[in-house]
Amino acid sequence: MGRLEADMDDPAITATLLENTRLARDIGVRGVPFYLVGDRVLGEGGDLYGRLAEKVADTREHGCQSPC
Repeated sequence: MGRLEADMDDPAITATLLENTRLARDIGVRGVPFYLVGDRVLGEGGDLYGRLAEKVADTREHGCQSPC
């Protein structure tokens, strides 16, 4: 518990969380879970494993549509 309380006041951890929040906002994350494969967002619904496998295979074959 002491470690958690100390980390809550650590400026480096606060800076990391703020940067992650900014990045999430910039790429359109509106909630969790959020899946990103390369530069492609994987939406909700259906067979998650199958859709992840498909996006990974497509990204490996064709690369990113924008710089990854």
